[in-house]
Amino acid sequence: MKSIRIAILLGAPLTEQNFERIGIPYLSPYFEVMVFDCMGWLGRSSEEIACKEAHLKHRATIKTEIDLEIATKKYQPDYAIDAIGLSIHSARAKNILTKLNVKFVVPKMGCVPAASFIMKLKKFLSKRSSISSGSTENSTSIPNDINKKKPYHITAGIFIKKIIDKLNQRRAIRRVSFSSDIALLAGNKSLDFFTNKASQIIWSGSQDFHQFNKVKQDLKASNKLNMKEPFILFIDDCLATANDWKLLNLKAPVTATEYFPVLRSFFEKIEILYGMPVVISGHPNSKSDDSYSANMGGRTVIFGSTASLALQSNLVLIHGSTATSFAVLARKPTLFLTTRELDESEYGLQVRTMAKILGSSLIFIDEPDKEVISSSLPMVNVKKYKRYEVNYLRSERSSESAPWQAFIDYVNEETISGWPDSNEKTLRRFYHHNN
Repeated sequence: MKSIRIAILLGAPLTEQNFERIGIPYLSPYFEVMVFDCMGWLGRSSEEIACKEAHLKHRATIKTEIDLEIATKKYQPDYAIDAIGLSIHSARAKNILTKLNVKFVVPKMGCVPAASFIMKLKKFLSKRSSISSGSTENSTSIPNDINKKKPYHITAGIFIKKIIDKLNQRRAIRRVSFSSDIALLAGNKSLDFFTNKASQIIWSGSQDFHQFNKVKQDLKASNKLNMKEPFILFIDDCLATANDWKLLNLKAPVTATEYFPVLRSFFEKIEILYGMPVVISGHPNSKSDDSYSANMGGRTVIFGSTASLALQSNLVLIHGSTATSFAVLARKPTLFLTTRELDESEYGLQVRTMAKILGSSLIFIDEPDKEVISSSLPMVNVKKYKRYEVNYLRSERSSESAPWQAFIDYVNEETISGWPDSNEKTLRRFYHHNN
């Protein structure tokens, strides 16, 4: 019997983190998984980025639409999972694959809140108003070098151009009639204009949701905590040196020489305030960084245990990482950290958005004299945390028990229903025995 083939359209380096995100370890036991590396087609480079050596039988390099068509004809996948992301490239890929009878699958199982247009506009107007009046929001001041960066008409033009470019991009995608055959959705916010047009919608849980529950069960079963004393957790985003900036040819949102000193200073302040040490949940990109521990002031750094650390912590410090989900699921109080430099960037707006949605405080760590933090731990806004969980991590419509399980079950059902045999029970036993 021909095994089901699944091609993954790769838009980012196959790092250890992405290896799990795109489902390879979960899909491989059931299907023949292959990777179509589309980074060349997207104009991205993975040089200097450590990638996982995946032992995949088939792997193709895609630099043009013709390459995609050739690879599809050669390997004949039954399904293609879009790990490129919503773009004109994914829309064109979908059209090519549809012509070759390949079902196009769009997974949207790990999204984070995006700043609304109104929030972007408010921030822009607030920034201009504060510069002209000499005052700022949150009782903080904007340094003169930021004030003098660009005249109003230039920054306004840049802002408007970004909006127009974004709208044009979405119109271009709509013009090619982009819609997926299957949409894998986690939270309610995953259902948008594009995913709502999918022929089949499958509700699942995010990777973080399943990982958190597994860790929680393991901790409960072992009845043994890794951390013996109360502590504050900092979930690092690797803002100064993350691979994402290199991959997308973007400037990092913070400068290392400015960021790390104020971060260490803030850690010292909050450790004294709450009488607990700060423990670092290390970012995967920093595993091979020899200066990482020193950048964090010699504090304890632990990799690959964010969910467990969040469960055991008393307070979580964070910027805007997707790992915010672990703090939310653990119902831990959060403080969102930013700097004036970070706040000027697109990512800074992401930090603001996360803080607002969770009802948490936004702290400017480079202005310690102006930031007043309560001597008692922050409260959790349970209502907002629960709403975040349902909107971004796992919809109430999902009954999935393991990562990618809903999709695996769907493909199995489709395969069985397509077999020319009336004895379905026999077919099911045969299928599961051979998988």
